[in-house]
Amino acid sequence: MKRTQHTAALLCAAMLTGTCTVAALPAPAAVYAEEVSTYQGLTYEQEYSEIVITGFTDDLPEELVIPAEIDGLPVAKIGAYALRGAPITSVTIPEGVRVIEDNAFTACAALSTVTLPESIEKIGALAFADTEWMRNHPYNVEGKFMVEQNILLAADRRACDGEVVIPDGIRYIAGQAFRCCEMTAVSIPETVTGLGYGAFEGCTQLLAVTIPEGVFEIGKYAFSDCRLMETISFPSTICSIGDGAFLGCDLLETVTFSEEAHSLNVIPFNAFRSCVKLRSINLPDSVYTIGDFAFFNCIALTDIELPQRFRSMGAYAFDCCYSLDDMTIPGLMDTIPECAFTACDQLTEITVPVNIT
Repeated sequence: MKRTQHTAALLCAAMLTGTCTVAALPAPAAVYAEEVSTYQGLTYEQEYSEIVITGFTDDLPEELVIPAEIDGLPVAKIGAYALRGAPITSVTIPEGVRVIEDNAFTACAALSTVTLPESIEKIGALAFADTEWMRNHPYNVEGKFMVEQNILLAADRRACDGEVVIPDGIRYIAGQAFRCCEMTAVSIPETVTGLGYGAFEGCTQLLAVTIPEGVFEIGKYAFSDCRLMETISFPSTICSIGDGAFLGCDLLETVTFSEEAHSLNVIPFNAFRSCVKLRSINLPDSVYTIGDFAFFNCIALTDIELPQRFRSMGAYAFDCCYSLDDMTIPGLMDTIPECAFTACDQLTEITVPVNIT
C-alpha cells in the first residue's frame, strides 16, 4: 500500500535542492598495529588462517625468496605496496600464494627476475611497474599479450586496436592491462574469472562488452571512461563489481544482468556515476545495497526497480537523476539517506514502507 502522506516530507528531506551540496566523503581513519611481526626481512600480518606479506625491513636480501609458511601458516598474499621500492634483484614467490595486490613490487628498479607460482590467481594493477623485469618482458603470446601463469599482465597498445580476442586459457586480466587501448570490441574467453583494477580504463573506442560466464569479479574502475561503450551484459556468476567500474561511460545505455545472477549483493560507490545515457537497469534480486553516488548524474535514468530484499542506499545515490519519475522503496529499508534524490526534478512520488524514517 502506498503511504502518500509521507511523500512530501520524504521528498523534501531527500531532495533539498537549495541546501544540499556534494561534499567529499571523509577518509577512513588510519589503523596502527601495536606490534609489527617480522620474518627474514619481511613484515607480515595474519589474516584469518593465512599470512599476508605487508612490508620489508632493512635486512631484506637482494635475492628474495618469500617463504611458503610463516608461524606454521601458509603465505597466501603479497599486500598492496608491500615491497614498493625494495632493493631486490630477484624474487621467488612460492606455491600457495594466490594474490599479488596493487603496486606490490612497484618501483623495485633493479628487479630483473620474477618467479611466479602456478597457484597465483590474481595480480593487481601496477604490481611490477617500474621494474627491469616489466621493462624487458616480451609480449610473449601472439606478439601482443604479456602473460605469466595464464594471467594477462599487459597488452601492447600499438597492436590492440579494432577487435581484440583474448586467448583461451587466460584466467585473470590484471589491473590496467588494456588501459587506454584503442580497441573497438573485445572478446573475453570463458576461462577468465576476474578483471583487475582499471583493466579497460580509458578505452575510449570500445563500443560493447559481454562478460562471459565464469567471471565473478569486475575490479574498481575496470571500464571507467570507456566513453563510447553502449552496452554491457553480466553473467550469472558475477558476485562483485568494484567502485567506479563504469564511471563516466557517457554513452552506456543498456545494462543487462543474467536472470540467474543471484550472488551480486552491492552496487558500489560511483559504480555507474555520470552514465548520462543510461535509461533503465534491471538489478538482480540478490542486490541489497546501493553505495554512495552509485547512480549520481545518470540524467536519463527513468526506471529502476529495487529488489524486495533491498536494505540500504548511500548518500547521493540518485542525486541529479533528473528524469527519474517514480520510486518504490522495499519493506526492509528503514531510512532514506541524506540527499539520495537531490535534483530529481521529475520525481513526484515515492512509495515507502510503514517503517521508513
